[in-house]
Amino acid sequence: MISRVIPIVVLLTGLAACGGSSDGSSVNPVQPPALPNAEVLNTFENGSGVIRSTLTVDGQEQIANAIVSNAKGFVDEINKNGLKIDTVSFDSVGSDGYGTFYTGTSTINGEQVTVFEVSNKRGPSWIILAGSDATRSVIAGGAKVSNIPIGSYVYQGTNVVTRSGVEPETGTFRMGVNFTTGTADIDGSTTGTTGTTIIGDMTVNNKTGTFAGDNLLLMDGLDSTSATIQGNFHGNGATAVSGVYHDNSPEPVIAGAIAGSRSVP
Repeated sequence: MISRVIPIVVLLTGLAACGGSSDGSSVNPVQPPALPNAEVLNTFENGSGVIRSTLTVDGQEQIANAIVSNAKGFVDEINKNGLKIDTVSFDSVGSDGYGTFYTGTSTINGEQVTVFEVSNKRGPSWIILAGSDATRSVIAGGAKVSNIPIGSYVYQGTNVVTRSGVEPETGTFRMGVNFTTGTADIDGSTTGTTGTTIIGDMTVNNKTGTFAGDNLLLMDGLDSTSATIQGNFHGNGATAVSGVYHDNSPEPVIAGAIAGSRSVP
């Protein structure tokens, strides 16, 4: 059960701009952003759910989706008071063909959390997992989209899955998008102790730059179930993409995120 979630969508600026030292470490203070504007997209039986938040950091508009506990209460709180980030300290711990991985700690509204972050190498999108080994939040976002194109494109990038008490698994995804027809499909997988695969069709809103699907196939080891994904396109020309997904049980036990970029023809 995703019972304790600490959303920290405002971490993205410090992380994406991380400058590494010779030992791969970095320490970046993050300036408080303008007051976020958040909304609840859907909730689970225990009151947790998926939200979308927009905010401005260093003059740049950002948008992110996150799975949070007490979704309504959290949205009310950050719309009223915002988030306070006291410290950020991260180390670069690896990469794949699409993203650079960081781990570290941060203090959010007085609570220290452990963070795993993926910064997209090729476009303005990212993934953040935050919390503890037992309960991690899942957040994905990037720069606000503009000038959404028409026609068909392919996006590729990093896929991350987390479960309670288990280290995150990483992998990749491929997403085909037709902005003209408003349709899309995804095929993603991770490798690890269990390994997961997510496959299915989605709808695209070519006015808002969002996408969603509520009947994807999520395979977790030998088990399979349905899943829901919700996400956003990012950047000028929708050159990047991100999203969060979860199984469709009343209180999800599997949560994941994607962040990637449009492939060059």
